[in-house]
Amino acid sequence: MNNAHGTSMIPNIYVYHKTRKRNRASILENGLRVSIGDSYGHVSRKRNNEVIPAIFVNNTVGCNDGYSKEHDFDIFRINTTIIDNIWFIDEYMEARNSKYLATFKDIPTHAIKLIHLGKY
Repeated sequence: MNNAHGTSMIPNIYVYHKTRKRNRASILENGLRVSIGDSYGHVSRKRNNEVIPAIFVNNTVGCNDGYSKEHDFDIFRINTTIIDNIWFIDEYMEARNSKYLATFKDIPTHAIKLIHLGKY
């Protein structure tokens, strides 16, 4: 389904969020909060798009995008079956396929599990 956020889709049971370890404590305490990250805000403004706070995830655990493949980030697994978020194909990834998704609603701690402790 298409709307203002793009094409929605049903994600896998688990999706994966990668982030720097400096964000670990906040995510474990507060869950994932929609926000405008540095790279996302830069790309959106470069394309003259409105910047809408979002959470970006990979639809598979082994999915390495150009940004994170060079770094050992924390990886959080999100159980999509216990939250009511709507997921959209990430229009900012060059592949623009179902490997990269975005949601525009916070993700609570009960749906998140830290599965990899990153070094970066």
